[in-house]
Amino acid sequence: MPLLLDLEAGQERWALPPGEPGDALTAAGARWLVIHRGDLPQDALHRLDPVLRARFGPPQRDLAAGLDLYRLTAGATAFSPALLVPGDGPLPEGYRSLTGALEAWRAGR
Repeated sequence: MPLLLDLEAGQERWALPPGEPGDALTAAGARWLVIHRGDLPQDALHRLDPVLRARFGPPQRDLAAGLDLYRLTAGATAFSPALLVPGDGPLPEGYRSLTGALEAWRAGR
């Protein structure tokens, strides 16, 4: 998931398509999203947790295994792919940076 790759890398390299978090996954038939909390830095988790909670509700959390399990709700039936943006190149029309997407999703837009 490009959002997680950007969070883990600490830099914004992916342009995120229009839509809500999880739309691409639900359009591809996924029903669950598993976050391996031990694989991400704490600051990334603090940014990601409120976005996923707002979109999917509270996760089922396995503290011993360090996993969060989110039930995906039906989303878009078609989706645009995330795009790798070279350097500080411009974003395609309608696409957002990680920061822009997180701010919009937190604000409910």
